[in-house]
Amino acid sequence: MHNVRYQDQLEKIFAKDGAIKAMEKAKAEGMVRHIGITGHYEPLVLLDAIKRFPFDQILMAVNAADVHYLSFKNYLLPEVLKQGIGIVGMKVAT
Repeated sequence: MHNVRYQDQLEKIFAKDGAIKAMEKAKAEGMVRHIGITGHYEPLVLLDAIKRFPFDQILMAVNAADVHYLSFKNYLLPEVLKQGIGIVGMKVAT
């Protein structure tokens, strides 16, 4: 799931006929090995997502300015680490 920004997007992803069902089916059939999620904007939406589904990987912003506004490091990273989700950092330049 790429660039999930808003709660309404998350609700569509997890709806009865949402994208997560297609991803689960693709994984069960061996079409994909891992299911990931990315977000550039709102860490709390991603936090909700990883509490709903056992994603294998997350792409998230991590940089020096992060702690000052909508902090992925403070709001999201602790739960990502707790769950053992693979992390790909983006926007790492200051």
